Amino acid sequence: MLGSAAEPSVAPGDGSAEEIQRLREELRLCRLELARAREEQEAVTERQAQVRRSKAKAEKEAEILAKALSDTLFRQTREYARAKWWQVGTGRVSRHEWEQVQILRQSRFFRPAWYLRENLDVARAGIEPALHFLRKGHKEGRDPAPSFNVKRYVEKHPEVRRSGTNPLIHALEMGNTPPPKSKKKSKK
Repeated sequence: MLGSAAEPSVAPGDGSAEEIQRLREELRLCRLELARAREEQEAVTERQAQVRRSKAKAEKEAEILAKALSDTLFRQTREYARAKWWQVGTGRVSRHEWEQVQILRQSRFFRPAWYLRENLDVARAGIEPALHFLRKGHKEGRDPAPSFNVKRYVEKHPEVRRSGTNPLIHALEMGNTPPPKSKKKSKK
């Protein structure tokens, strides 16, 4: 009678029994190795999930701190703008600059907390983000928010470069702002 599909027939003394036993042992060792690899993978996957959670928490905390710093710097700059010239020293903010700071801050294309997180040197220096962008940031090619690209805008509007006008102020005054990004509905 022929052997079953699971057990091949073995003629006595032909060495096949030893070969089958050796293959079974190798299969057993492979299964053990695979089980260890799966355990290690699960541990790595769990560690990655912990890192992702920690990163998300750190990003949230950074957003909160950047927002608080931005608000504090705004209040300080507002006081400089209201003060008489002899009361403020080097922190002088002209009335025109203050008006433009307010325009920037009210625009959806200027995100102060984002600007501080993207430009840590500005945060370290303690400069109000809209004032920095108004005075220097746009000249350095820094974006005011992820939704407004200074370099691209200046390429499309070369008169901005020639005049030295702040690109976002120009865009807001001319109505050249990009349309809001549409939220795509995900199909579930």
